[in-house]
Amino acid sequence: MRKKRQQEELAQQQQQLQLQEPFYVRANASTFPSSVEIKASPKDEISSLGSGDRPNVTILAPISICLGAMLCYIVAGAFTLHKLEGWSFVDASYFCFMSLSTIGFGDMVPGSYPRPNPAESRNVTVWFCSCYIMSGMALTAMCFNILHDEIVHRLTHQDKQEQVKASPSVDELTTDPFALTS
Repeated sequence: MRKKRQQEELAQQQQQLQLQEPFYVRANASTFPSSVEIKASPKDEISSLGSGDRPNVTILAPISICLGAMLCYIVAGAFTLHKLEGWSFVDASYFCFMSLSTIGFGDMVPGSYPRPNPAESRNVTVWFCSCYIMSGMALTAMCFNILHDEIVHRLTHQDKQEQVKASPSVDELTTDPFALTS
């Protein structure tokens, strides 16, 4: 009976995980089994998140979305710098990556190349780069935080599944006590 109950609990936990995955809403690993409630509809789930009654809930995104957002941000910045500064697309991409990764060698400086209208072009480029780098650093930090949470969740969830599968029941019977022998 204990083995059957463990299997039912495992199936219930897996069902709860499957219900949550499409919404990318999970309870923290320490409170997962006890704090997850199944709502009647997705509308109820969303309304309960905004009400503040579940402080241990984190919203996660797939790793591919985070990496795609970073790539799109670098490409958009490179395209803008290509148009503003007249740099090649590869040089502009290099500058964007180096700036957002905080390496910043300083070999490429926006506004330092001669342009037809130097004062106006330099100011626009400097303002664009300032806003681009500040918002890019926020995006980078957010994506790293989401990736970290996703990896930690997967590792702790994997450990819990292995423990449940590996733990044999203490009072598991090897023979059926109700078998009739004649």
